[in-house]
Order: sequence, then C-alpha cells, then structure tokens
Amino acid sequence: MDCPPNTTIRVKVENYIKEKGMTAKRFSETAGINPGTLSAVLKKNRSISVTILDRLTKGMRLSEGALYDLYIDECLVSHTPNWRRIRPFLYRCAAVDKLNCINVVAQRIVENLTYVPMIFDIAEDFYESGKEEAAELLYKIVAKCEKYQYSERLTICQYRLFRLALSSDTESNLRAAIRFEPYQDKLPENFRLEALLQLANVNYTLQRWDKMKYFADELRSLAKIVYRERQRGQKGKRKARGPKTERDLVVYYGQGYLLKGAALEYEEKYEEAKEYIANYADLSWFEGLDENGKAEVERFAMFARMNLNDINLLSGNFGTLEEYVQLIKQQSEEIMPGLVTILKAANRYRIIIDDVLKQFTDQITNNQWNQGYYSKDTFKKRYIEFQYQLAVYFFGNSRCKEGMKRLLDCLKLCVQEDNKEKLLNCISLFTKFKTYATEEQYAEYETIVKGVNKDAETLTISGYSR
Repeated sequence: MDCPPNTTIRVKVENYIKEKGMTAKRFSETAGINPGTLSAVLKKNRSISVTILDRLTKGMRLSEGALYDLYIDECLVSHTPNWRRIRPFLYRCAAVDKLNCINVVAQRIVENLTYVPMIFDIAEDFYESGKEEAAELLYKIVAKCEKYQYSERLTICQYRLFRLALSSDTESNLRAAIRFEPYQDKLPENFRLEALLQLANVNYTLQRWDKMKYFADELRSLAKIVYRERQRGQKGKRKARGPKTERDLVVYYGQGYLLKGAALEYEEKYEEAKEYIANYADLSWFEGLDENGKAEVERFAMFARMNLNDINLLSGNFGTLEEYVQLIKQQSEEIMPGLVTILKAANRYRIIIDDVLKQFTDQITNNQWNQGYYSKDTFKKRYIEFQYQLAVYFFGNSRCKEGMKRLLDCLKLCVQEDNKEKLLNCISLFTKFKTYATEEQYAEYETIVKGVNKDAETLTISGYSR
C-alpha cells in the first residue's frame, strides 16, 4: 500500500470513534464517507486520498488542514512520491492557506528535478487564480532548482516574483526591479512587454528619469516589432504569432511614447516631449483594434491633450488654460495632477489663478479626490506636491496664513510618507516665511521635524530663533 502500516491518521480516527462512543457507521455518516470506504481505509485496504482526508478531518470536528502535516509524512514523502496524490494535495493546501505544507512537499520532491516543470505549472495556476503567496513560494523553489541560469522557466519565475513584490513601498519596488532587471531581456515577448511597462512605471514613481527613458525606449521598440510580426501574419493569412499579451498591444505601443514624453517633460525638455506626444495623440491607424483597444486609443488622445496643455502652461503659454480646466473637469482622476501643473506654472510665472481654484473648492477644501487609475504611491506623491505648490502660491500672493497651514499639512505628509526631498523643500520654505507662523504653528513645526528620526538635529531649527 501507499501508506505505512501503522498510520497515525488511522489511529487518530479509531481513537476518536472509541472516545466518542460512536459506531463506525455513525462516524461515516458524520464524515460523509461511504461505510465500506471507511472500513477499507481503517483496515489499510485502501489508501487515503486528499478527499477522504478532508472528510475524516470534518468527521473528527477538526479545522480544515489539521491533519495535513501528518499526511505529508505518512502518505506523500516517506516513500517514492506519487504525483497523482501530491498535485491535488498542493491545491488543497493553497485553498486552506497551509503554505508550510506546500513548502515541505515541494522542497522534498524537487530533489528529483523531473518534478520541477510540474511544480512550475502549479505555480502558474496559483498565480492566475490569485493565490499569490502560494505561487510566490513555488516560484522561489523553482528558480533555485533551475540548472541553467537563463532558461525561459527561470526568467518567467523571476518576472512573476518581480510582479508579486510590487507594492506601495517605493524602496521595496526599486530592490525588486534591480533583482529582476538582468532577466527581462530573456523573457518571451508577451511577458516582456508587460515587464518593460512595469519597470518603466517603477522608475517613474522614483523619478529615475534616465532608467525610465531606457525602458520606455525598449518598450516602444518591442511593441513595434510585435506589431509588424502580427501584420505579416495577417497578410500571409496565418494566425498572428505569439501568445496573448496581458494588455492590448496598442497600450504598450502608446505607453512607450507617453512615458518617454513624461520623462522629458519632467526634465523640462519641452520641445522633445512634444514630439513624443504627437506619436500617441492619434493611434486610430493601429490595425486589429477591438472595442477595448479603441477605448485605449481614446484614452491616449485624452492624455495627449492633457500633456500638451501641461507643456504649454509650464512654458508660459496660458492661452489654453480654460481649455485645460475643462479637460480635467471631465476626467476626475486628472483634477489633482492637473491642479499641480496649473499651480507650478502660476508660481513660475507669477500668475493669479484664484478663479481656477474656486472651481475646485470641494476637492481642495474637503479633500475629495478621485485616485482613478493612479497607483496609491503615485497618488500620495502627487498630493504632497499639490499641498506644497498650493503653499507656495499662497505665500507668493501674500496669503501667508493659508500658506502656513498648507505647508504644515504638507510637512506632516512628507514625514508620514518618508518623502525626504519634499521634506527638505518644506523646511526651506518654512525658514523663508517663519516670521508669519503663529506660536502654535511654530511649536507644531518643531514637533514635526524633531520627530522625523533620531538624527533629526540635522534638520531642526536650532538656528532659527525668532
């Protein structure tokens, strides 16, 4: 038989029946097991499947998975592994969050490398079905077992681990990107397109413009290659090559231009940025678009109008300001980033925009923003920038009371989000306008800054006596 002769699970069941004064028939009814099946299991004439194990567990009034550790030792890894039993067991472990059991079984069986592809396939199933912790565990085991450093399976594992590592923690995202980067160019095209987009986005949130431009260029180049291949396939009356991508191909194509243009805009290379904006302003020529793809084309057209207006304002051209205001009103998730651009331009060129700000009183006063498709981290950074630019605007227009309130709010957010760059900007701005702070605001400032960390003396106001 598959299980050792004196199986502890069987002993536990027999002891439970005796302790409760039950008959085997009564227990089989409680457990939902056919009496003949139960008898065969207890007499060791039938092996214990995962289904039977779960029913025995239920019959003994134990929590799901309570007998899994025993099952591993008795029926799975104490002899030659039986994949027909191991596979369903791994799926059940994932279903009831018995990750340690998954780890034990996987680690044992991959000593025989023929099981590595099977474990990888299960990891892929777990990933697709949202069982991310279980998938991550298996991907790490497979990656460690891969004999050849740049096998396709290894690169996909590293890609999945990169995706699973992404979070709201920008420093953690950077570490994940650095670990994954050496593998990205070995990925199959359909995975690599998404990988390049994710790498570009990570570097965007970190404002690492050179890296962002590099990945945007790579994304744009690969999207063009894949598009040409698909076009050749269609003209040759054969099926388009390659597996399906995570997003419509037009998204990768357009994002390659959009992200490069965004980096150039932040670097204040406005004329160059306009050239890239022109390339995603109208993608209606893109062949093979379904309804979703057409909707993406419309989004890119909207982004192009927004970003071109950004550049016009930041270049000092306020002739399109009203058009820009109407655009961001129509796209609620663009209100805050749009106001950041308007405030930056107003502060740079000393323009009064009170009438614009009044149109967004609800959002500004009640903090009613739509995060939309922006990541949580990007949204928070934009909000900090908004508070800072609003404070600068108020100070610049002799509304120092309002400016000081916004500045202190911004300072607190910088501490909460560990935004060191903007924190120093806030400290510099406070130093410039500190004479307008009330005693309470001055004390609040000291408390905020001194609480940054144990090295806060480098940032405090020890030399700023009033």
